[in-house]
Amino acid sequence: MTEIQAVTSATKRQRKSRRQRQRQQRLNVIFGVVSLLAVVVVAYILISNLSTRASSSGEILPTFTRTALDGSTVTSPDPDRQATVVFAMAYWCGTCLPESRALVQLQQEFGDAVRIIMVDIDPSSTPALLRDFMNVVGPGAENLSWVFDAEGILPPLSRSYNLQLLDATVIVDNEGREVFRDGRPTSYDTLRDALEEVIEL
Repeated sequence: MTEIQAVTSATKRQRKSRRQRQRQQRLNVIFGVVSLLAVVVVAYILISNLSTRASSSGEILPTFTRTALDGSTVTSPDPDRQATVVFAMAYWCGTCLPESRALVQLQQEFGDAVRIIMVDIDPSSTPALLRDFMNVVGPGAENLSWVFDAEGILPPLSRSYNLQLLDATVIVDNEGREVFRDGRPTSYDTLRDALEEVIEL
């Protein structure tokens, strides 16, 4: 092997070694970024679970009055009912359907002892869109009180009741004391248990 060939061979080996080091460095960076993202996602899930789990603060929430879709006046807390349920939904929200149907069933079971207020928190909603959602919920949906989050100059209900997420549910007694709160889809059984804590039939 000539001296030139030896130099060329050594140069090729150096380049190959440098490329391998660069590739390894890139892989290390990618692995580090993926690991960091995984930690962030896990932390977010844990924080979300803590902030959305069922709870009750026991504090007195603000009174509000709204005009329902059917033209009636709706107030929370309702002094004529033992409990008021406030549910945050949107006319396009598919995950809101199961709880909406559970609330229809609970309205039928508890009757005049409970007022169930369905709050459409999407500012783009219209009466026609909300009625379409009611039709999808099915029979009995008309027995619930359907309102919009904002009305005129009144502050949004979502702000007053701290309804930050779709599927959020708050239950208050007839004095406005919060007795139940959940920030994710809630089952029929959980809602029924919460209402039974407040309502005397």
